[in-house]
Amino acid sequence: MDWIQTINNTIKLVDSHLKDKYILQLLSKEMYISTSHLQKGFKAITGVTISEYFSSRKLYSAALDIVGGVDSFLEISYRYQYESYDAFFKAFKNSMVILLQK
Repeated sequence: MDWIQTINNTIKLVDSHLKDKYILQLLSKEMYISTSHLQKGFKAITGVTISEYFSSRKLYSAALDIVGGVDSFLEISYRYQYESYDAFFKAFKNSMVILLQK
């Protein structure tokens, strides 16, 4: 199995499903790999878990939407399947603090 190609395909799938809530089973099914093997391989190659990558990509896309200024934070939080506005705002704020600290 070519892990590099599998991970590249996984990343493309994640990026095309940022507005979905649960993605791990979809990725596993599309890649024809068990979820545990996919998670272990992804972490070994990228250094982050699939859920960490998925969350960071969702927040990045949300940030682009915020900069675009068309939609409210509330609309954006629902678009990216956050449980609530508060959960989205907390995740967004924490990610921005981490970026600013770097």
